[in-house]
Amino acid sequence: MGFSEYAFNLSKDYQEIRDSYLESYDENARFSDEPWYKAAAEDLNNVANDLCQICRQIDFKYLLRNTVTINHGPIWLVVDMLANRSCPFCNLVLKAITEIEGRPPADNTDGKPIMVQLLSDHKVYGKSEICLLALQRRVVFERAPIGDPVLVHHLTSAVDAETLEGRMVMDKCIDIPYLKQCLKLCEESHPRSLDVTNDGNLPVLRLIDVEQECIVKTSFQSRYVALSYVWGGLEQLMNTKSTEDSLSKPFSLRAECHNSLLRNTIKDAILLVRLLGERYLWVDALCIVQDADDKLLQLAAMDKIYGDAVLTIAATSGSSADSGLPGVDPSIRPRRVKQLRCDVQGVTLALFLPDVSVTADASVWNERAWTYQERVLSQRLMLVSEQQVFFRCRHGMDWREDLIVGDRSQEMISNVQESGTLRGTDHLANFQAYSTVVQNFSARHITFEGDFLNAFAGIMSYFEPRFRSDFLFGLPASELDLALLWQPVGNSLQRKKADGSPLFPSWAWIGWSTGVQYWGDSDVIPCLEYKDLISGNWMTLAEYRSPRFVCAQEYASLWNHSERLGWNRCSQSSRADFYFVHPTAPKQERRMCRLLQDDSYCLNIRGLFAVAHLTDQHASNGTNLVRGCTEFEHHICSLNVYDDDGVIIGTIHLPYHEIDALRSDVGLLRLSRTKLLADPTPLHAVHDEELIPLERHTTFAGQTSKSEGEQNFFGSDSDTSTNEEILDLIIDSVQFDTEEFDQSKPWCIYHVMLVARQESGAYRRVGLGKIHTDGFARLPTELKEIMLE
Repeated sequence: MGFSEYAFNLSKDYQEIRDSYLESYDENARFSDEPWYKAAAEDLNNVANDLCQICRQIDFKYLLRNTVTINHGPIWLVVDMLANRSCPFCNLVLKAITEIEGRPPADNTDGKPIMVQLLSDHKVYGKSEICLLALQRRVVFERAPIGDPVLVHHLTSAVDAETLEGRMVMDKCIDIPYLKQCLKLCEESHPRSLDVTNDGNLPVLRLIDVEQECIVKTSFQSRYVALSYVWGGLEQLMNTKSTEDSLSKPFSLRAECHNSLLRNTIKDAILLVRLLGERYLWVDALCIVQDADDKLLQLAAMDKIYGDAVLTIAATSGSSADSGLPGVDPSIRPRRVKQLRCDVQGVTLALFLPDVSVTADASVWNERAWTYQERVLSQRLMLVSEQQVFFRCRHGMDWREDLIVGDRSQEMISNVQESGTLRGTDHLANFQAYSTVVQNFSARHITFEGDFLNAFAGIMSYFEPRFRSDFLFGLPASELDLALLWQPVGNSLQRKKADGSPLFPSWAWIGWSTGVQYWGDSDVIPCLEYKDLISGNWMTLAEYRSPRFVCAQEYASLWNHSERLGWNRCSQSSRADFYFVHPTAPKQERRMCRLLQDDSYCLNIRGLFAVAHLTDQHASNGTNLVRGCTEFEHHICSLNVYDDDGVIIGTIHLPYHEIDALRSDVGLLRLSRTKLLADPTPLHAVHDEELIPLERHTTFAGQTSKSEGEQNFFGSDSDTSTNEEILDLIIDSVQFDTEEFDQSKPWCIYHVMLVARQESGAYRRVGLGKIHTDGFARLPTELKEIMLE
């Protein structure tokens, strides 16, 4: 059918094309039966005279009040919209598409006309609803959508509407009264929490006095606002031993010697805090003395600094400290709001501005390692973007400048977990929450590789009471058996110093340059012992977690257990603050232990060590953790592991650049035992005399099974049959000979670490894998004490 044959006589009812389009969906569908359809413009009380003939037949007020699915809403041809630019609604849609795509919309594809379909829906936003008109483009008579939909909502000044209504956003400046109202309502609903206050071991808190424009010393009880921003490699004013005294003098930030180096983002933040009616601001460059002895203590206190701030301002626009906060000082840095609007049938419609996922989440600010903990640890966030400000709090309140707040403090609580926050992890056991955070943080970028651990310091402080444990280069010592089971998601390189030596140990994910993920095997039977450097004794982590003079099984009997949540030791009538993967005694009740020497990377481990045959022969593509390798491109390589007879017994995953390590002195260290996804056998039903005796490693019945973070990895090609059994193994990221080994055997998988011997005699991690227990039993093994660095 040619393009001209799609033309419709507009003297007739235009929506006939909609009925033709819907014949394949519902042969009885008729536009004249739709409640939004008006056959005559007079029915709309003569308020639609400025609309085109198509739009006059549409009752927009009805669409704003009711839900209309896409197959029961009106349609337009883009070619007619282009011809009707004088129509306010058609012009709004055309401008919106141009704004979203950066070019005017096409009216056809290969001669086939493009149409616009409208649906109206009440989107749940917290405990309230907002009515959005969504306009989606499609080729006529085809189902696949073209591009993103245009979202339109109703603007009003009323605050007592039944649904959330839109509001006009100021074009050049931030709406300060609106933001003060957000903060007021939020604080009234849940006042500032000081559950992470100064415990006496922290250094003094320095703040910027925005009235006196200088640095002052105060306590953590002070009310203050924090700033989260990107440095961007620029030279800027910093508090050092040489400038500390001068910066403490009133109005010192105005002095030319200091003001010339004070970057725009900090200047705007000082002004914004003053406009909000607050007195103090915390900024890292000025509130941490950069060359002082207490700098590391300050960095470790990020959970307290950002957690105790009444509000954190996040500078999400731009890529450096000079980008500023658009709209704070409109005379210097006005923001560029493109809230397209039009009046239709007595109501004002406007383009729904981009969501936080399009602005803050996609910004340079959200890619940086330092800003991760600043975001997730804050009680409240004011995210300043180029077009509007988003206000979010850890309790779930979620506001934006283009929506009316009114007195909706309870109704605006979002039920959607914010991307990149700790909200939503409270219901998880400690290690499950930790692994989620690690996956989000590890993919972020940092300018100086040596700062990566420091950028995670606040997160470790946050998690320390939840593990009742110190952290070893980012890994919780009390759950090392699980914490060692990380995998890089790309062709990762070890972070190195200038002299080529590693910055961090190979066994810690923080020492590698790409993001990581955890397998999600929270049910494991540990197979390792760790050397206590104080007593010189070997111990399991169950012994490490238990109180002195109490065996692990006896201690576990004192705890409550939930299959969904984990372990806690609160009374039946009280609520647990957080849950544990394993029962863990408070530090003061446990024996004093030490697993690492100061400034040492070496972890002393004892376990079963095996020698196996590995080559660069890849396993089935489906077993890859990320995506399959090709002849020309490699990522994480999944390699077959063979026994002496050439039978495949399992799979090792390692970054491609580590392939050469296979030519060195390598071996497999057995870490723990786990099960395949399809295995229903509970943990308490398993016993293996070859492992550390159960009374020593003490696993617990009823632990949570695979976490929600477990990934399924399927490839497009496979060199094995694609029957159901093999597919099950692919999901588990392991491949072995199913004719030789029983995959129905309970708990038939060992986690193993591929390690390479160094010149020093210590070993380093090369990769991680899974091997069938019976396949591992075929290998030559020895109980071995190794130093893993």
